[in-house]
Amino acid sequence: MSPGRTNGKICYLEVPATDVQSSAAFYESVFGWRMRTRGDGATAFDDSTGEVSGAFVLGRPPVGINGRLETTLPIGAGLSSSAALEVALGLALCSVADFAIEPLELAEAARRAEHRATGVPCGIRDDRHAACGLSHALRPAAFASCRTSAFASPASTSG
Repeated sequence: MSPGRTNGKICYLEVPATDVQSSAAFYESVFGWRMRTRGDGATAFDDSTGEVSGAFVLGRPPVGINGRLETTLPIGAGLSSSAALEVALGLALCSVADFAIEPLELAEAARRAEHRATGVPCGIRDDRHAACGLSHALRPAAFASCRTSAFASPASTSG
């Protein structure tokens, strides 16, 4: 897709990096950016829409956050906890960078990140629910108590 003619849109950017190869691998796997080598040997990219291109730049401090995550949730024991964490971290990073992202784009980026981190081709449902707040779209079984077979789904309690 070729860039459209629009006033006031970003069409080129330089992304600070401390390790160009690692940064390129990250943006390629998480956001689907296509990497290429420019004539001067620099690693450049085109975003997944074909609207924005740019290059990685050394010598500038990277933008980011320092954080710490603590939990008592045992690994593998939470309902959609990895999706919730991925979406929360994505929202935090977007906030720090003053970057707006559509909820479904965030969900897809979170799914790709989990796939990359675990090597498991996971689905997008949990990430989509965490990013879009679609609790009413969850399967009713997700609201069932282990102690009883009686439960109310959001759809049956509305109206």
